[in-house]
Amino acid sequence: MNANLDFVLSDGAVSQCTKEVLLSKERKAGSALKFFSSKEVETLESAIGIFLPGKNSTSYIISELDEELAHGLGKGWRVGCFPEDKTLYQHGLKELSEKFMLVKSRPERESLIQEHLGQQTLFAGFLGELLVKAVEIHYSLPASLLEISCAPYADKDSGP
Repeated sequence: MNANLDFVLSDGAVSQCTKEVLLSKERKAGSALKFFSSKEVETLESAIGIFLPGKNSTSYIISELDEELAHGLGKGWRVGCFPEDKTLYQHGLKELSEKFMLVKSRPERESLIQEHLGQQTLFAGFLGELLVKAVEIHYSLPASLLEISCAPYADKDSGP
């Protein structure tokens, strides 16, 4: 467990229920994947490393995405021109992996992603979806929020 999580868990203003949710998030990183193949994980690790450089939440982000896709969880809606999430990720990761095989260096991969993000294609939509999900999941972690001096976990009624 990390020091930031210890700090949040020791805060008397955080309810037991919230502490249990935060602990489950900590345990989930690195759990067995059900949806993504090892090749897809490699591609995700590279892309997430570009979206969130220097962050150590990649394995947690992948495990959360994997759980959502394996169990059909998610936002409950989709953009009309997009296929369902499972199909979007399968096709998007396949195309991203093929493009990453052509460019090996991180700066080239960053340029490739930036070039495609501004386009009106299904692949660009996938990249945008992956970027949003990665950032959303990253900032659901206590350590990530504490990095930016935000600790919104004080949910216990402290009385009048």
